Amino acid sequence: MGFLSPPRRFLFGPGPTQIEPRVYEAMAKPVVGYLDPFFFQVNEEVRAGLQQVFGTQNDFTLAISGTGSAGMETAVSNFVDPGTKFLVFSAGYFAERIAEMGRRHGATVIRFEKPWGDVFTEAEAREAIERERPQVAAFVHAETSTGALQPPQAISRPAHEAGALVIGDCVTSLGAAPIRVDESGIDMAFSCTQKGLSCPPGLSPFTVSPRAMERLQARKNPNRVWYLDLKLLSEYYGVQHRYHHTAPVSSFYALREGLAAILDEGVEKRFERHARVHAEFVRRVEAMGLRMHVATPSHRIPNLNTVCVPEGVDDALVRRALLADHGIEIAGGFGPLAGKIFRIGMMGPLATPAGLDQFFGAFEKCLVTASAPAVRM
Repeated sequence: MGFLSPPRRFLFGPGPTQIEPRVYEAMAKPVVGYLDPFFFQVNEEVRAGLQQVFGTQNDFTLAISGTGSAGMETAVSNFVDPGTKFLVFSAGYFAERIAEMGRRHGATVIRFEKPWGDVFTEAEAREAIERERPQVAAFVHAETSTGALQPPQAISRPAHEAGALVIGDCVTSLGAAPIRVDESGIDMAFSCTQKGLSCPPGLSPFTVSPRAMERLQARKNPNRVWYLDLKLLSEYYGVQHRYHHTAPVSSFYALREGLAAILDEGVEKRFERHARVHAEFVRRVEAMGLRMHVATPSHRIPNLNTVCVPEGVDDALVRRALLADHGIEIAGGFGPLAGKIFRIGMMGPLATPAGLDQFFGAFEKCLVTASAPAVRM
């Protein structure tokens, strides 16, 4: 094998996104053992940083060894037993993934659906919850497949009134948009490292509320997924440090450094920066005569923009031209939105005025070259 030389890319997609240079430097640090005191020191720093970006005082906050889907399955497998009545609010691809995991774990899954890109009102959620009386409800805070941002309390308020626990998928929002887990009433929130946290993929930040911990401790049957058993993981990452698995030490270094970069900037200032860049992104998109897929501004994810593909434009040609000619990666839609939207991330180091200029300078050129002749005129 020759020398490894990856191409230079600018990751303007939904994830993985651009990585902070200091994170790469952290990953090159010497590896220690998975029971080394230094590793557990790093883990404590990660826990404290995650509490701040999640907006929680939950003591049980950690990073699961695995990507965001591992976090999703951690939430489902620990809190959804066979026969559990599990209500999933579905308006996109990743809500459907939660429902599928629930089915595989033997839950009685009820899907409350809306079109991809819509969000649920509190009145709609309350009606569904009062009708179904679930033990657990789940929703996606920032639906990566559509660009829609779901207000958490619209679901958590009626769910708690009915005695249900609430799972929140925060994969796309963590680190770039406010979640405020404690205020939002989310009992189990999970995320990933390769989106708003500007780190490589490989870990899934996770947090559990005290009321959910009480439910977990009262559970009589062990989790069928040994690797994701939160009781066992609590013994590894807690004071006992009882061996559970070989944690990916370098990934923890990366997450620790990514969180340090966020805290150095200031969590609220980071959220404000992403919101400003998003507003300017929308302004420039609309100035081009294009429109956003999510019509209501307050229901748009600030760090992941979904732009409708104009008539006469082949979205795949645009994406290929961006990558080949400018080294820029964005994503298209899938499922019912295949060929209909561009999914464009403005996150972390690229969520800046310079990042906007770089992207739009290339995007406008590629749109023209990929348009039908009638459109170009």
